[in-house]
Amino acid sequence: MPSYRTSLLDVYVVCASILSFILLRCWNRRHRFPLPPGPPRLPILGNMFQFPATRQWEKALDWGKTYGDMIYLEIAGKPMPIVNSHRVAVDLLTKRSANYSSRPQFVILQLTGWAWVTSLIPYGESLRKQRAIFHRFFLSREALNYGELQENECRLFLRRMLERPESYGSHVRCLIAGTVGLITYGHEVGGEDDRYIELGEKSGRVIGEAMDYLYLDFFPWNKHSL
Repeated sequence: MPSYRTSLLDVYVVCASILSFILLRCWNRRHRFPLPPGPPRLPILGNMFQFPATRQWEKALDWGKTYGDMIYLEIAGKPMPIVNSHRVAVDLLTKRSANYSSRPQFVILQLTGWAWVTSLIPYGESLRKQRAIFHRFFLSREALNYGELQENECRLFLRRMLERPESYGSHVRCLIAGTVGLITYGHEVGGEDDRYIELGEKSGRVIGEAMDYLYLDFFPWNKHSL
């Protein structure tokens, strides 16, 4: 059984943490630029109970009638701005992309080891290095040589369709995997049961299932319970 003194210390620690959080939030609000308008927020929880779980665009459109083309939300302390018009999106993400464009960091992708993927890396030195490698191999004159590989894979696809038209789905899998495998890895797909096709589909399922854990981005401490 924990002692009375230990329990009292735990209470003090929790209260001190909450107080520090509130004071830090107040200090940040006094020393930053004004935020865009948005619906009123609850302490700590923010707009958690106002943000719908589905069809979020409909709620954003409804909020836009009151708050305008740029809306600011917070969910459990995590900022969530909503760009509610094409004009504002172009102004911020195209004309001033150096200031505002990046990619969000998803906790679950870091836990599952997918944070290294080029399309998921935020703007910075790592992304610049990976994009340089990508441009070297896929945006050069040598990339034109891939046309012959794609034509060969299309011929194989058509031949398989003539032989077994009822297996259309499997043939499409081989076409995509064969083209990507040759261009990216130099691997020639041997058939429907190729281990790299299965590995690619398994990877896709893992990423898809990871989206069920997006709540970790708002409550990152829960990652320790997984």
